[in-house]
Amino acid sequence: MKEILLMALFAGGVYLVMMNQSEDIDTTSYGNLLNKADTSVVSVDDVKNKANLLAQFLCNDVTFQTTGLSTVSSCMDKYSHSKGRCEDQVFGNAPAVFSEKVQVTDTVKEFISCVGIE
Repeated sequence: MKEILLMALFAGGVYLVMMNQSEDIDTTSYGNLLNKADTSVVSVDDVKNKANLLAQFLCNDVTFQTTGLSTVSSCMDKYSHSKGRCEDQVFGNAPAVFSEKVQVTDTVKEFISCVGIE
């Protein structure tokens, strides 16, 4: 169920980005990062930053957490305790830049899973 909700949030974000696309692509959100990855390279630091923001967003989404029988505080606890280890594990051997959107999405999914968000 959470996977469906995650995909819906992802699709909605991508849709909003596509509808509000500007010439100069800003990577302040995960959707914009994916949009940028479609047209140019993105740095591993940008991907790591947006993966952390997405994890925090999902943890703080009460509806998302209660759907999976969790709470915001327990999700944030799991995230906080595993963030450093997961950053090392997922981004430690990652390329300095990502040139394809699929690389970005796969890496972010791996990080989200590693920090315990299901």
